[in-house]
Amino acid sequence: MKKIILLPMFPFFLYGCQTGYQVQYDSAPQSAMVICGYDQKGFTPLTLYYSKEEAKKGYLKTIPCKASWVSGAEEKFNDYFDTTQFPKGVRTFVKSENVDGRDIQFDYQRKQDQAQANAQAWKDLNESIQNNRSKTTQCTQIGFQTFCNTY
Repeated sequence: MKKIILLPMFPFFLYGCQTGYQVQYDSAPQSAMVICGYDQKGFTPLTLYYSKEEAKKGYLKTIPCKASWVSGAEEKFNDYFDTTQFPKGVRTFVKSENVDGRDIQFDYQRKQDQAQANAQAWKDLNESIQNNRSKTTQCTQIGFQTFCNTY
């Protein structure tokens, strides 16, 4: 019986299906927490999707969001976007002059952790594919001995 592997591809499938008006939040330095209202959304760079219906009005007004760094520094992102000028999405960017070494170190460590997690995910995916692929065994009999190889 053949096994079809769909589960490892499922996250990639979902990633490609994001819909809505795209707002990319970024900061310098990166890895600032994006906080919209009172909700932590994730670390910069971060893409959030808003209702396409709202964007069709010609502008998009979002909940106010801010970047918050480990050092305590904070900066506000734009929350008003002209969707006629940028119909497919926008990028909003903030830079803090009040960051210190802790923010740089946190960003570096986060990126190192992400790189290791990505490498492990690819390794796990490769092992899963190797373990679940069809195997063929070929046997050859020479005299009274049988030699088998599995590919």
